[in-house]
Amino acid sequence: MRAAARKIILTALAVALGLILGGLALAQVGNPFGGYNQAPTTPQSPYPAVGGNTQQQPQQQPQYQQPYQQQPQQQQQQVQPGQRFTDAMGQFRLNLPQGMTGTVATYNFAMPGANINLTLSATMNAQLFQATDQAMTGNLQQMGAQIKSEGAVTYANIQCRYIVASMTDRASGQQFDIHTVLMPGANLMLQAYCPAQSTSLAQDVMDAMLKSLELARR
Repeated sequence: MRAAARKIILTALAVALGLILGGLALAQVGNPFGGYNQAPTTPQSPYPAVGGNTQQQPQQQPQYQQPYQQQPQQQQQQVQPGQRFTDAMGQFRLNLPQGMTGTVATYNFAMPGANINLTLSATMNAQLFQATDQAMTGNLQQMGAQIKSEGAVTYANIQCRYIVASMTDRASGQQFDIHTVLMPGANLMLQAYCPAQSTSLAQDVMDAMLKSLELARR
């Protein structure tokens, strides 16, 4: 029972911590209708002009407000099918609408025998990855983790950040370690979640995976 509960906790941590990447879209909505101002009218005096001239001046034609006219609505753009997308696990295929591009791809892996869960994220936008890289230490601390070590490692001729943090599950009291490798340029992030007693094995697993890494040419 303890092993099953530990697997459930690790899976929940992998989902919660592995999807730190993200971003906000703001939409500005303007008023499509303009207002109509009535032209000012000169008040007509009820008394005749002074000086013996009793001829009345011609009255101004009253100004009328233009009737309300609704601006024509813009025709909604039709969604056109675009690129065919195939799931990496071979579970499904679908058509992406034209103009849609990928932003982040996340892959989750597990070693049930060692209670190790891994998350690999590939980001297409370099600025989004840089923001994640800069905020990673703060995000881990905000989630209740304590930073144990932080340094630099090299994989695929790229200098990466390697962060090791630990956190305690409040329900079970068990301590878990979180290993994070951030690879700029390639915009890759690999994270491993494991019990504290398996932290050395998790480090070896990540090292083996990243040593076998082959980056696509850009």
